[in-house]
Amino acid sequence: MSDRPTRSVLLLISLAVLLYSGAYLAREYTLVHRLVTAVDIWSWLRLGPEPPAEFHDVDEEDFVRPPIPKRGDRLLSFNGLPATSENYFLVFNPETPPGREVTIRFESDGEERTTLVRARPIPLSLRAQIVGLFVLRTLITAALVLVGFWALLRRPDSPGVRILAFFCYSMAIGMLLNRIIGAEDYAAFAIPYGRVLLQIFTGFAFFAPVFWLLLQLVFPAPEPFFHAHRRAVTAVLFLPGLVIGALYLTGVVRLPVPLAVHRSVYLAAGSLLLARHYFRADTLLARRQTKLLIMGSVPGLLLYGVLPWVALLAGDWARGWTVTVRLLTANANFLLVLLIPITFAYAFGRYRLLEVEGRLNRGARLLAVNTALLVVFFGFLYLFSEILLDRLGVVSRAPTLVVALGLAIGFAPAQRRIRREIADRLYPERNRLRALIRDFLRSPDSSADPDTFWRELTRKLAAGIAAREVAPLLEANGGDALILAGEPTPFHRSDPSVREIGALDHPLFVDELIESGRFDLNEEQKRWLGERLGAVLLPLNAPSGRVGFLLLGPKRDGEDYTPEELSLLGSLAAQIGLAAENIRLLEEKVEKRKLEEQLQLARNIQEGLLPGRLPPTPGLHVAASIRFCLDVAGDYYDVIEMEDGRTLLAIGDVAGKGVGAALLMASLQASLRTASGVQTPLPDLIRKVNALVYRNTPPELFISLFTALFDPRTGNFSYVNAGHNYPLVVRKDGGVEGLVRSGLLLGVDPETEYEEGSTTLEPGDRVLMYTDGVNEAMDAGETEFGDLRVARIASESGGLPLRDVLGRLETEVFRHTGRTELEDDFTLLAAERIDGNGEGDAAS
Repeated sequence: MSDRPTRSVLLLISLAVLLYSGAYLAREYTLVHRLVTAVDIWSWLRLGPEPPAEFHDVDEEDFVRPPIPKRGDRLLSFNGLPATSENYFLVFNPETPPGREVTIRFESDGEERTTLVRARPIPLSLRAQIVGLFVLRTLITAALVLVGFWALLRRPDSPGVRILAFFCYSMAIGMLLNRIIGAEDYAAFAIPYGRVLLQIFTGFAFFAPVFWLLLQLVFPAPEPFFHAHRRAVTAVLFLPGLVIGALYLTGVVRLPVPLAVHRSVYLAAGSLLLARHYFRADTLLARRQTKLLIMGSVPGLLLYGVLPWVALLAGDWARGWTVTVRLLTANANFLLVLLIPITFAYAFGRYRLLEVEGRLNRGARLLAVNTALLVVFFGFLYLFSEILLDRLGVVSRAPTLVVALGLAIGFAPAQRRIRREIADRLYPERNRLRALIRDFLRSPDSSADPDTFWRELTRKLAAGIAAREVAPLLEANGGDALILAGEPTPFHRSDPSVREIGALDHPLFVDELIESGRFDLNEEQKRWLGERLGAVLLPLNAPSGRVGFLLLGPKRDGEDYTPEELSLLGSLAAQIGLAAENIRLLEEKVEKRKLEEQLQLARNIQEGLLPGRLPPTPGLHVAASIRFCLDVAGDYYDVIEMEDGRTLLAIGDVAGKGVGAALLMASLQASLRTASGVQTPLPDLIRKVNALVYRNTPPELFISLFTALFDPRTGNFSYVNAGHNYPLVVRKDGGVEGLVRSGLLLGVDPETEYEEGSTTLEPGDRVLMYTDGVNEAMDAGETEFGDLRVARIASESGGLPLRDVLGRLETEVFRHTGRTELEDDFTLLAAERIDGNGEGDAAS
């Protein structure tokens, strides 16, 4: 059969199972809903098409008055109608009103008797059992069908996957048809062609044990003999079932005995083959898969195979079970069967096998502890109430209630204590490893430098879990690649797979990580993990984010890691991640302190380069103010006394802020002071400075600079502006003029020619120079302080000393921005012509 027809057949079978299961469960839902909401009598009867019926369970709450039948008595009639299933539902049905009384006639010990029963709602305990049974059957059916369908979608061409799907489908139908309560008349609708479909799907479910054996012939790897003779072996395995079916249809044999034999033989053979695979597994992944399959499927299949024998060999005893016992037994059986699709889903695709195994182990221990405690609980309560109190002649049951309450309060603490004691005795190495890591994290070594921390941690962890090697796979500072032993790896922080794995809070087996396909690892990453012989990858996370991973090598004894070891590693990961994060923060704090010290030193040096106290300036009174927005600034001002009595004033602004701008500012100051020592015209001086700046700075950096020469003899104020803000001349009468002649920024073009401008200062005239940190300061609405506001304040402050003018400007700028922090360096330089020699104010 070609590939396309095969896929079509598989799809049709899957859809048929899905539709039939959905229809059956929908019908079952209506049955259960009507049953648990019905008004009825809740003594259970064995009804048939012919009278009499038989009392299976008797609930005395149903009877208005004696006589009350006992179990095994025969029911003859109710309301005068013969006791048949058809007549029963004429009397008791969903429309029966509560409290309706019905006369019944029954036979007990050979004597006919008459009594009265009253219809009532279903008891709560019975309702819970019935609803629980329906929920479990629904979960089992849905899980098995979905696992089979999911497997076919993933690998439709794999023979093993097809067998898995058929096993899941046949088990799902088998569980679906396994009825405990036969109240068919409560169902709201019938399935079309129900009898024919029931026979077809019952036959399909009959072969579930065959599919189980076939599954073990291909999982985790095909048996060589089966692989060579697949069709012949498959035909032989199906032949006994087909023969049994044919003989049953022809009436030659009864079905129960051959069914029990057929089911038991195939389930036992498949389970033994699975155990053989476990002991002969050549990889740890295959061993994990088979072990999980044994733990998750064999207990449920064991009950599945034993129940027919119970019905055969202990039929009378089993038929004597009460309905409550039957429901409890069915629910327990279904709980075990529910593990089958869960383990299939993990063993065949998702992996994380030991995590599921650990949960199964913990669940088994919890069940055992709870069972033992309940036996002790009820045993002690029985001894106390039935023996001690009776012998003392105590009639009141209040002491029993008090004791029961005390036992109930102590149940949960006792359960936790016992489970902890069991775990400590079964896995003593867990406490030893936890104590080892805890003591290390508290030791002085754990607060050492990162290299020492990781070296000692991995050494102790490797010794504690008997691993050949443990290595940290860490995120490099400032880089994207993850680093192992100082070498880059094919893993990067930006990889989606790395982010997904790092977001997990549990360890992962490397072989499962590679084979499961859950994470999109590329071939280089898979090859690297294989070459490193890594066994377990443990994500390390801290409150601030991912720290990295620990790569654990294989164990020295060649065994696999246990679920308890993985659980412990997962719990230790958070502590290790937090400790690593603390060391990183401590290291950053130390580095930050060093950087702050270096920046403070740079600030001190830069402040030393700026004029701390302005030199004598003949004919001028000068004041200056500078504010850094960071530790160091890119703004610059200078006042230089020339040999001929003139004064050179300069103010500049380097593009950018911070250390780079500060270094460039220092270079500018040195260049300007060097060039000013040569008696050259101001435009030539600035041209030389521009050439120096151009040669010594990157192309993206530039400087705005305003320089001026003041001659006290004539009051001439000549200047060159290289792209800086226009200074303002405030005349003695309050008029304001801008020194608007300007040229190109420094550092843009080495051949730039600069033009000189000039004005004459009369006594009382002032010049105000400032950087763009003043006029471009913005408020919350991003409105700038502006040149006009600077000019207005300068004009209105003509009668104030220069120092007060600068202080007022600074105050107004901060009031405008609404904050005290600066977004840019802030520099003011002011000069006023006076008669005689001026003394500059101390710069602030």
